[in-house]
Amino acid sequence: MELKKICIKKFTYKNIFGEYYFKDIEIEVDKNNTIITDDSCDLGRHEYFLSDKMIEKMEKDSVERFLNKNSKKLRTGEISFSKEQLYQVLIFLHLNQSDFSKLLGKNKSSVTRMLMGEIKIEKNMAISIMNIIKQELNKPGHSKNLLKAINKKKLLIKPLHNKAISIAEYFVKFFKNKNEETTALKLQKLLYYAQGVGLSHYNFKLFEDPILAWKLGPVVEKVYYEYKKNLDYKSNANLPILGINTSKLEACKDSMLILEKTISYYGGLTAYALAEKTHNESPWLETEQNKVIEEKKIITFFQNSEM
Repeated sequence: MELKKICIKKFTYKNIFGEYYFKDIEIEVDKNNTIITDDSCDLGRHEYFLSDKMIEKMEKDSVERFLNKNSKKLRTGEISFSKEQLYQVLIFLHLNQSDFSKLLGKNKSSVTRMLMGEIKIEKNMAISIMNIIKQELNKPGHSKNLLKAINKKKLLIKPLHNKAISIAEYFVKFFKNKNEETTALKLQKLLYYAQGVGLSHYNFKLFEDPILAWKLGPVVEKVYYEYKKNLDYKSNANLPILGINTSKLEACKDSMLILEKTISYYGGLTAYALAEKTHNESPWLETEQNKVIEEKKIITFFQNSEM
């Protein structure tokens, strides 16, 4: 069959994200078809063809229009992605389930269950998916590049073997020398951000102690109890110097680079500003309360955040 090209002035395209209208879409039809013209056509009754490039463009625009219309509802949990829409998201991103799970900081089985409709896509997960889509729309190829970076980081991250309590002591001393207070709440958030900065920007794991998702945000439990056993440990109380030796920490250039960068970006924020910030970020949001925040969640988030 010999084909001819026709430009349709108003083309209706329907997919899992809705029905949308597009202007000036080029289609191909049988050269002998005289019914379909630029001005008059019933595409539902006649055979026509779209180029792969045109289909990809309309798929992309459909996703973008869907998000523009529904971002607020997704953020509030009023609606979520269906399993069919999630499947289409993977096609749009050109990712398989395994790679998509890495971007989300989830295991592959969780993504499989979402695609099968066995588990609901909750609000926080929907927000993460929406953010990944938006980043891909703004910068095509972003997801693939981020995935490469995640895989590379897993191979290259080196531990610095610091103790979190030594880093806590360093922060307290630093701010005390500047005549500034360090509260328990602020200290815990700085520890979390320091670990994130080290993992994502310098390929170093600053300390080995796990970070837990407590009610008030990320917390290094061991540091919490180290202060609590000797002090009246309140979130708004100014912490004293414990007398812990930090000379080894301060002699490590890589550790100091991470701490200086952390203080530069986060040290000027109040404790409550830091706490609120962590409450709006995916590592804490997507971790069950009192459970360990997975390292891969921290890496994925901080690699994708602006500093």
